[in-house]
Amino acid sequence: MSPPRLRVVRGPSLDDRVAVLAGVSDKTEAKLARLGIASIRDLLLFFPRRYEDFSSITPIAFVRPGVKTTVRGRIYDIGARQTKYKRMGLTEAVLGDDSGTTLRVVWFNQPWVAKSLQKGDEIFVAGEADLNGGLVMKNPDHEKVSLRPQHAARLVPIYPETEGLTSKWLRAKIQSLLQYADELEEFLPSELLTRRGFLARAAAVRQVHFPESTQSLERARERLAFEEMFVPRAASSKPCPSSSPTRSGSPPGGSCRTSPAPSR
Repeated sequence: MSPPRLRVVRGPSLDDRVAVLAGVSDKTEAKLARLGIASIRDLLLFFPRRYEDFSSITPIAFVRPGVKTTVRGRIYDIGARQTKYKRMGLTEAVLGDDSGTTLRVVWFNQPWVAKSLQKGDEIFVAGEADLNGGLVMKNPDHEKVSLRPQHAARLVPIYPETEGLTSKWLRAKIQSLLQYADELEEFLPSELLTRRGFLARAAAVRQVHFPESTQSLERARERLAFEEMFVPRAASSKPCPSSSPTRSGSPPGGSCRTSPAPSR
């Protein structure tokens, strides 16, 4: 009896349609198409248009109204209810930290928040607080404390959006794809990378999406901006990265696309 034949399961490749990704339905694929995103490559090279700096953690006692802030606190209480006026869903939480002060946090029409968080959880919240019967932060981005935050406690990427597709969704999906950055073509010669001190293309793409610091973001931008000038001369011998249209268009003087350096 012959041994059973092993079945090799291939993971997604850069040129696969985004529809192969978990959580991307036909409707989501159509929304991504409105942003010029058709393939995994397109999504990986869809760069932020700006960043919100939520990298500094502010003790609750020092939170000031009208100032964008990231707070790290423990949930003392959380609950959901429906308002009598307009029958609006309301999730309210009380956060506390070592500064000895509490912060009220309110989410409107987001019932899943109360289901995903519970008393005792330690979370980040990022947004602006105001005074409304006390210090309150309304509809902030939030996530549980982890080693790799996406939406708070960092430089947070803000992407071009379309109806039904938010930066928060794009951040989560793109972060899950950063493992494929090493498969991107490296257009610059290694000698040039060394001489100019440039990041490798894969590292630059990772840092543009989720920069570790303002310095690493600037290095990534410098590398990608230089690539824009270099690729028209070098890409003629390279295969086109994707057969589907992207928001970047074609580089001047070249026949193949490359994603532009992110805007400042």
